[in-house]
Amino acid sequence: MEGTAELFVAHLGCQHSSIAQERLAWFQGQLRCAQEELAELDQQYAFPENCAAAGKMNWSSFDWQRDCKAMHMGARKVVGQLRKYPHVALVSVQSGNGDWEIEKEINLLTMLADEHGLRTVPFSRKVLDVPHYDPSGDEPTAKAYLQCYFDRDMCFLFKQGEPGTDDYYEESMRKLKVCQGDEGVWEFNGDTIRVLNEYGLQSEFMEDLTSYVQFFAQRQCRVVDFQGILGLDGHFYLADPLDVWAVDSEVSTYFLEGLFKHPRNAPRVYRDYSTFGVHFCQGLRANLGVSFPDESLTCMCRL
Repeated sequence: MEGTAELFVAHLGCQHSSIAQERLAWFQGQLRCAQEELAELDQQYAFPENCAAAGKMNWSSFDWQRDCKAMHMGARKVVGQLRKYPHVALVSVQSGNGDWEIEKEINLLTMLADEHGLRTVPFSRKVLDVPHYDPSGDEPTAKAYLQCYFDRDMCFLFKQGEPGTDDYYEESMRKLKVCQGDEGVWEFNGDTIRVLNEYGLQSEFMEDLTSYVQFFAQRQCRVVDFQGILGLDGHFYLADPLDVWAVDSEVSTYFLEGLFKHPRNAPRVYRDYSTFGVHFCQGLRANLGVSFPDESLTCMCRL
């Protein structure tokens, strides 16, 4: 009987492994589709004279209601999933012409991705002029850019409250707590740790977290609104950063409280995450692979 039980457990393990591999393969396929669609749209941008004849995207006649499959409103921007290119989203502003907001966001994402190796949501470096989302406003057009569209099936959603009640909500964007004084939310940390442990994706996430802390060490700066998507592959895709600010405090294990220590006087909501904790190095049972001038951290990550 003991041998039968062991075989059954092994069979379940193989099933789970197969499902995980299928999920990862599907996700990677979706990501490839997004990158191919972004490349095609960039090519169209370079040769706009071919767009009308080929029935491709003509940004001068773009219509948000007609040409978007879904739309999401943030605090300042609007994001529309394209009908013709469903793996791509158009990002623009809700008010004003977006001259400085869109260019600043593209430049910031480019700097973080290309110069510092941070993983971001795949995006186009091209600034577009499109008809304004709000046709009743003073601006007839606004700046915009394209990025990969992560639908709810491509990411781990943060869920809180009881389904079917007014308190229940789902969120795809996770604003992580990393250092003292940042805009992160401890609940996102705790749920992220739970998901990563449940699916065995700790090392994938730690790779991205380490890149961000290396950015701290090299630039003595932090990303304002460090938020993004937790993909089905376990990687954290940075999106919609607000700015980069200099860090006044010494970058140490004490300063990086989201990685190394519990919040003081943790309220009840953290009890759901008490099994793993709510700071990443303890919750994921990992050492961070970054060396600081004060030698408060050791080199090499064990994962």
